[in-house]
Amino acid sequence: VELSGEPRPGKVVVPRAALHDGHAYVVDEGKRLRKRAVVVAFRQSNFAVVKSGLKPGDTIVISDVVPAIEGMLLEPVADDGAARALADEAEGRSPVR
Repeated sequence: VELSGEPRPGKVVVPRAALHDGHAYVVDEGKRLRKRAVVVAFRQSNFAVVKSGLKPGDTIVISDVVPAIEGMLLEPVADDGAARALADEAEGRSPVR
């Protein structure tokens, strides 16, 4: 069975692995780690749609930071491949792994 629905523009989609017990790690303007509470609207195989707590344009940490210490200085590197794969899956353009 193949199910499809209408696109939901303006939603924030993140990899499921970027969520940690109801929080996401974001990079602030000073390149520091911030832990932000999020509410998830729903989850799919490899991604989650965030209902609140994040906004479009936020820089999300998708790698495992151990230990993740609030305020620690980061050197963020964009992962264009991960961003493309996430967008493709969220928009139904790629098979579920």
